[in-house]
Amino acid sequence: MHIISLERSLALIILSILSVTLPAYAPPFVNENHDIHATVTNTTSNSQAIISNANGNDTATSVIISNLFNKVKDSVIEILTVGNVINPKITIDGNPLVYGGGGYGSGFVYDINGNMVTNYHVTQGADVIYVRFSSGNSYPATIIGEDPYSDLAVIQVDSSALFRENLKPLRIENSSDLQVGQQVFAVGSPRELTLSVSEGIISQISRIDLNIITGRYWTGGLIQTDAAINPGNSGGPLLNLEGDVVGVNEYGLVDIATGASEQGLNFAIGPATIQRVVPKLISQGTYEHPWLGIEIADVTPLFADSLGLSEARGVFIKSVTPESPAEKAGITPFSIIFSVDGNVVKDKSQLIDYIENNKLPGNEISLNVITSDGNRSDITSLLEQREESF
Repeated sequence: MHIISLERSLALIILSILSVTLPAYAPPFVNENHDIHATVTNTTSNSQAIISNANGNDTATSVIISNLFNKVKDSVIEILTVGNVINPKITIDGNPLVYGGGGYGSGFVYDINGNMVTNYHVTQGADVIYVRFSSGNSYPATIIGEDPYSDLAVIQVDSSALFRENLKPLRIENSSDLQVGQQVFAVGSPRELTLSVSEGIISQISRIDLNIITGRYWTGGLIQTDAAINPGNSGGPLLNLEGDVVGVNEYGLVDIATGASEQGLNFAIGPATIQRVVPKLISQGTYEHPWLGIEIADVTPLFADSLGLSEARGVFIKSVTPESPAEKAGITPFSIIFSVDGNVVKDKSQLIDYIENNKLPGNEISLNVITSDGNRSDITSLLEQREESF
């Protein structure tokens, strides 16, 4: 324990010398919202939970939260990293900015072999990784696999932890069981406040957003929640009442103009993505995403009316990437996609989720489209592996 404390102190001294401190490896849009609905903090040696109930919930609810905390506390980890960080949104002579730094995040136990799930933006560029359990014990960890496009990473704790810690893997919930309005709890270490819990609901499922790492490509299957996700929560689990993982906490939004928190607009990576990507990261170290090569937008009612369409549905193709699978198949800009493999497409969220959840590089995909000249046709394209963007 004294050795680990020295390592941790050394890491923080290095960060101080470099004068660079990352905001808990939070992505560019960080939720600074401190209006945490309920906080459970491990402050005593016997791991009792102290509950601060900001919204005046009754005692029964507090007991439920406390029981949940005690059930999962040994499965949630705090992560400390030191290393070089890549910022693809800032370039020098055409190259992404690389700078020394470090930070902290959260994660959870995935299996009894010591594999832990967290965010890619937590481990990105890390040369040194330590994980700390609820017991207070810290161990070195190594990166097993990373995927910037889903913002997921798997790290493996040192083998000594397998003997000293009671590793309790968390179960991943099925995405089909998620319900809007369902009560959820974000667990992690915001601002290095170890083992904190915030309470909220699932505000919506199957959200999409531009990938926070690359600034390119859409990420689908996101869970929107009003449970507070602050810097340091990144990579920790979003749990249901049974203690099953319904998401990996990723980020919260702020107003770019003012820097003020967007109240209750927080996002977690959904269970379908976790179940699809994590096993590949463990077995292969990476995940291959299918790529079509189109920039898309929803067909709005105003847009549909201007085109003479009977209803506002489908996906508008704004542009086609040169030499992409789409261009090779003859897909052109200003076309509208109405179905994929015979499945009606209502909006871009459905198209993105369908391709990610059902296709791999090398698979064929059939699109029913209306081209810019008004002709309707079926076009088949052969998907390729997503190109590197940094």
